[in-house]
Amino acid sequence: MYSGKKKAYDKFFHSIASYGDPEKKVVIAYGDAGFASTAKYEIAAPTTTLEKQCSKWFNVVKVDEFRTTQLHYETGDMLAKVVEVTTVNTKQVNRRTIRGLLWYKDLTTKCCKFIDRDFNAAKNILKCFRIFPKRPTGMSRRDKKQKDIPVHYIKKKIRVEVVTQSTLGSRVVN
Repeated sequence: MYSGKKKAYDKFFHSIASYGDPEKKVVIAYGDAGFASTAKYEIAAPTTTLEKQCSKWFNVVKVDEFRTTQLHYETGDMLAKVVEVTTVNTKQVNRRTIRGLLWYKDLTTKCCKFIDRDFNAAKNILKCFRIFPKRPTGMSRRDKKQKDIPVHYIKKKIRVEVVTQSTLGSRVVN
């Protein structure tokens, strides 16, 4: 490994090790994803290297990530994907899912908010680690399949106006 990266890892893990009570051992709950985590045209994160470096400093426990991004970390409700729909002059021209952003809607309190996918997954991984060997409701591979992931739409409207020389002249303000 390059010495600059090694120094950065060592500095980071030293800061964790020196934080808090030195008598307590730090245990890192690490998500055990067994899939490619990057999409097309994205740069991969150094997860394998980071895990190896982490295990040199701390006890690392792998936690199954099954449904940790899909279920809300406090309520266990299914989160919705956020889709941006772009329309130009009333004609739909584009639909795209916003990666890493989820929508939470609590039906009892009518609370609605955006949730960061990675933050939500980290909280759920911690929850799974704390109650191991059990799993929270909905996060076990033996649980029945939940309904399809809902979608929350964000509408983006663009109005295009053709400006000609004659209409431009009528808009000039003195």
